[in-house]
Amino acid sequence: MGLFDFFKVRTSNQPLTLDQIIAEAKPAAPPMSLSTVYRCVTVISESVAMLPVNLYEVSGEAMRKLTAADHPLTRVLNYAPDSRMTRYTFLQAIVRSMLLRGNAYAHIKRQGGNVELVFIHPDKVEIVRKKTDNKIPYLTYKVEGFDRQLDASEVLHFINLSDDGLEGESVLTHARRSLSIAGNAETQAENYYNGDGMPSGILSIASRMTPEQKEANYKTWRERMTNNPGGVMILEGTTQSYTPINISAADRQLLEVRAFSVQDICRFFGCSPVKAFDLSHSSYSTVEALQLEFLTDTLQPMLTNIEMELHRKLFYGADAAKYAVKFDTGELLRADKSSQAQYYSQLVQLGLMTPNEARIELNLPPMKGGNALYMQGAMMPVEQIINNNKNAE
Repeated sequence: MGLFDFFKVRTSNQPLTLDQIIAEAKPAAPPMSLSTVYRCVTVISESVAMLPVNLYEVSGEAMRKLTAADHPLTRVLNYAPDSRMTRYTFLQAIVRSMLLRGNAYAHIKRQGGNVELVFIHPDKVEIVRKKTDNKIPYLTYKVEGFDRQLDASEVLHFINLSDDGLEGESVLTHARRSLSIAGNAETQAENYYNGDGMPSGILSIASRMTPEQKEANYKTWRERMTNNPGGVMILEGTTQSYTPINISAADRQLLEVRAFSVQDICRFFGCSPVKAFDLSHSSYSTVEALQLEFLTDTLQPMLTNIEMELHRKLFYGADAAKYAVKFDTGELLRADKSSQAQYYSQLVQLGLMTPNEARIELNLPPMKGGNALYMQGAMMPVEQIINNNKNAE
């Protein structure tokens, strides 16, 4: 019985083990071509983009939400920061740049009393570090299309990760090794399904053949399998047999490696694997629990970062203490109808929200008499209860 040399596995195409993939990790594909990176970047940027950006007037401990009629920046922040794009598109571009490039930029274009926030692609910006008399670095920005360097007060500079607080670093910089492992695993999976990793089967012939007969069989077999890989192969006579080889991807550790890559990349982005559609380790009892963790652990640091840069560059002097910029995270935490009803009912009963405020949150029209705060009549201060008991004695 002879085994065709044609079916010998080429060493270069041998499937790698997990240890080999880690040891030989090299850049294999653009990061955004990896599904986990694409999903993490997309879910984070889209989640931030969908949140309304509200402007508040601060008076002592009280805050009043402003409308477009109260302040012109309300419309800029919440509807159209850039004349070329909506708030959603603007924030999505900002967050994607922060995650993938480490820095995101927007030119604060002031004309008279009007302000526009013009998004600038990171590739068009060069940070210029200058030193003042006390040798503290000061930034200006050399932007493509401008005949002068822009002052720091003219540029919104959103920084992701940073060692010096002046210039950011991409998540991809720190996740390079994990991305390489993931890329190699994807390549191995592609080779496996293309049939490059292992022979598809063994053709056995009982009798010995001449070199000419071997070559004729090689040629026939190659032509049939190349031109019709899913078809039927006819073996003439009774001295030939074909035995298919079926080896699962799990046996090659491909599934293990790919699962490892999903979780590891998610760690770098601070994103739950569940958000990347990996449900193998899901332990969330409700959608609200998942969303709350996503908001707290993933989004809130970035939201605070963006809020503070907007406030720092858009308001000066007395206005800095007078106004506040806040994302409305309520949209992200919207629950099912039953949970919503219970949530708003409790706020109204505790006197923390008027009925009309709750109705507005639920996109319902206000009702007559709904602007007053209500509270359960049985509630009273603890001291009053103690005094009442003493008087009763």
